[in-house]
Amino acid sequence: MAVARLKFANPLPLVSLKHNPYQVAFMAARRLRVCPRGHQWTYTYTGTSPVLSCPVCQSASKRGFRRFLLRAGRRGGKTRICALAMIEELTIPYVRWWAAAPTYPMLNDYVLPAFFQQIPQAWLDHPQTDWSESELTLTLPQRAQAQFRSLEDVDRGRGPGLHGLWLDEISLLTLKHWETIRPTLTENRGILIAGTTPRGPDWVHTTFYEAAERGQPGFWATHYSTLDNPIIDPEEVEEARASMTDLMFRQEYLADIVTFTGAIYGEILGPCVINGTDADMKHYFPEWPRIDLSRPSVTGIDPGTDHPFAGVHLVASPRGLVVVGDYEQRQKPYAIHAQQIQYMRRGFDSRVGMDRSQAQAGIELALYGLFTQTADNDVVAGINRVSAWMLASHARQIMGSDGIARPGGLVIPRSLAPTLVKRLEAYRWADTLKRDGSLQNKELVHKKDDDLPDALRYALMTYPALPNTDPAFATSGRELIGMPNDMRMQVERMRRIEQQEKRKELEAMAADGQADVLIPLGDGDGDDSYGLFTGDSMGDFNR
Repeated sequence: MAVARLKFANPLPLVSLKHNPYQVAFMAARRLRVCPRGHQWTYTYTGTSPVLSCPVCQSASKRGFRRFLLRAGRRGGKTRICALAMIEELTIPYVRWWAAAPTYPMLNDYVLPAFFQQIPQAWLDHPQTDWSESELTLTLPQRAQAQFRSLEDVDRGRGPGLHGLWLDEISLLTLKHWETIRPTLTENRGILIAGTTPRGPDWVHTTFYEAAERGQPGFWATHYSTLDNPIIDPEEVEEARASMTDLMFRQEYLADIVTFTGAIYGEILGPCVINGTDADMKHYFPEWPRIDLSRPSVTGIDPGTDHPFAGVHLVASPRGLVVVGDYEQRQKPYAIHAQQIQYMRRGFDSRVGMDRSQAQAGIELALYGLFTQTADNDVVAGINRVSAWMLASHARQIMGSDGIARPGGLVIPRSLAPTLVKRLEAYRWADTLKRDGSLQNKELVHKKDDDLPDALRYALMTYPALPNTDPAFATSGRELIGMPNDMRMQVERMRRIEQQEKRKELEAMAADGQADVLIPLGDGDGDDSYGLFTGDSMGDFNR
């Protein structure tokens, strides 16, 4: 086989690597087999096809894991160990494997060399081995086949049934790539081996790493740094540490999941997120798990057909504006979306804010009983509004009766809005650098998984209160002069309900000994709000 790339093949029948415990664990997990009677064993690779029947009862076996993720720092050896795993799998007769990379240069520069530098030369010299340079397809004597593909075009992921798939630098691909290529593994119960340097809390992290952390059957993942590669000189890594930003070093060398400056909410998101236990929720809603339907609330939606339809619902209490549900689904009819949004709203008849450019979607949703109103869709203004609510959670921590301080601005319980939390963590600005090195005039959001963050923007742009006021008391910060009469009457009615509800809660808190005095804070003209002064604080709930 006189092909230039093949001259680097491994002259030995086996490859010898220096010990890396994370790579050893990966190879053991990949070799793990389970029989129907519950026997488990790990076969030993000898350079020939492994015996896959149970050594105890001789029955057929299945794999212990089918989804593998190796998250490692740069030069951590992940491409080499993934290539070696694929080569070992090709000893099984009649299997078909793909090795794929995000781009052709990555395929040619990393994947193909890593594969051919480790495949035994004897395999390539065999007269029944065939290599097609034009098709990038290798067929071995036992009729196992390896094909190499680049995935610049998502549809390149469509193909025949596979027994295995190796995706290099999977974090540079999109969820749509995985959804397109996933069916090729179905009929043969094929396995995925994916390696990557992390790119923040992206779809790869949530789909594979978190699934493995939860112990989801079939998923296995590991995380190791560049320093764990035994061939790397620690001095080189320390030099990189000294010359790089901390965040970039942690991502590229330590393989950490980090939030960069380009993240839109970044570190201000953290204090807003709570676990959402019953104790947490009772802090905001004493009647939990019910929520009093007289409480102020608002819903935001971002309609979509080719992208997900997203929605969030928030309910206010004097202690915070709390997200109590999220929704994200794609390729469903509006009838289903409307039904699910109503379910998410828990019986509230609150206003529903939506992108004002989506007039037709509003008409369609109204046919199914979901009536919307337009919200300001200025992206930067909306992000500023969300950021202000998040910052309020930094400045306003309220001590609960259990002695735990919780945020008092925007509150996002992870148990009630898990997808929203993930999307906000990954929400970032797009790269504004043009090819000629100049900057774009307008800041743009990276248009990926931004539907739920958009829905939150619309909700908060619709809600008639600003974050520097008590979220359950929407009178301050928004003048009614100039509003249409029907809107003004609606706001005034909501204010009266909110004031009554707030007074009830504050009186209950005072009765429980959480405050010393309950006093009016208004101007005496029939528009009084109420706040609590404690014996050791001169603060109030409107601050």
